[in-house]
Amino acid sequence: MNNDKVKTQLIQQFWNIVSQHSKDLSILWDSNKRINAFFNVFNKPLKKINENLTLELGRLEGNSYEITISADGIEEAFSDVEEIYKQKPELDGLIIHKFRQPILNLNELLININDTKVSYSDILFELIEEKEGIIVVLFIPGFQEDVPEHETLKFLIIDACLGEYDAVKKVLYCDALNLEDYSPKIMKSITILRQEFEKAYKSKYSKVV
Repeated sequence: MNNDKVKTQLIQQFWNIVSQHSKDLSILWDSNKRINAFFNVFNKPLKKINENLTLELGRLEGNSYEITISADGIEEAFSDVEEIYKQKPELDGLIIHKFRQPILNLNELLININDTKVSYSDILFELIEEKEGIIVVLFIPGFQEDVPEHETLKFLIIDACLGEYDAVKKVLYCDALNLEDYSPKIMKSITILRQEFEKAYKSKYSKVV
């Protein structure tokens, strides 16, 4: 049996498991052991398709839930996310997303820098257009590029602002600097990064008819 057929079978098995347990999501959510239960039931068969894939579970208003299939920012796994999503079933009370979605209420988010809580609204950005694409520069209070945890933060921030797909596929490069070392005159709050990036991307890549 070739690899494509094996992968197709694994995807079908994954969705069969999700379908069988979709009505149990409220139990998983309310249980103290919901995280372990969730990963055991859903994440294990997903990782048989591609070990880089992961799932995220969210609760919506009412008794509805959402599942996000993510490549965890690893571009090589994007095609598997697309293939899994293409075969998704329609299930009552369950919304299925491919790739982590942009977070709409960024003002409500905080990050921890040097044991200090920093609001997303205090982080600024600048877009730099190069021939090869668009660079996003983040100006984060207290950021230190030689601290590995801070380097990880910049990817979490750009992911939250733009969503996983655009952060990987549309951004040429993401850099981060300490806000205290720069003048904020030409910078803007990252709460509007998504709108500004979409505008710049469309302007750069739209074809003139």
